[in-house]
Amino acid sequence: MALQPGSHINAVFIKLHEFWTTSPEVWFARVKAQFGTKNITQDQTRYDYVISALGVRTAEEVEDVLVNPPYTDRYATLKNALIKAFGKSQAQRDSELLNLNGFGKQETHCSIPQN
Repeated sequence: MALQPGSHINAVFIKLHEFWTTSPEVWFARVKAQFGTKNITQDQTRYDYVISALGVRTAEEVEDVLVNPPYTDRYATLKNALIKAFGKSQAQRDSELLNLNGFGKQETHCSIPQN
C-alpha cells in the first residue's frame, strides 16, 4: 500500500505491564499516564492495549467483555469489569484505611483490681 503525498500514518507503540490483579486501580492509573504521554485517545486502541496486558486467568474473569465487546465504550467497559472482578470493595478500603491510621480494632487491656 503506497501512501499518497501529504498523507501519513501515526503509529505509537507502548508495552504495558501485565495486569496487576492485586491493585487494578493503581495499574489503570499507570496505564492512563502511559496513554497520556503517547497521546493514545482512541477507545479501540486503549481496549486492545489492555487486552494485550491480560494473562490467561485474568482474561477468563472478564471473558464476556472480551468475547462480546460492546459497540461503544469498550475500554471503559473492560476497565470496569476488571476493577469489579479484582478491585477491593469500599468496605475493604475503609478497613485498610482505618488500620493504617491506627483506628482499626485494637486490643484493650483492662486490669480489674483484685480484692
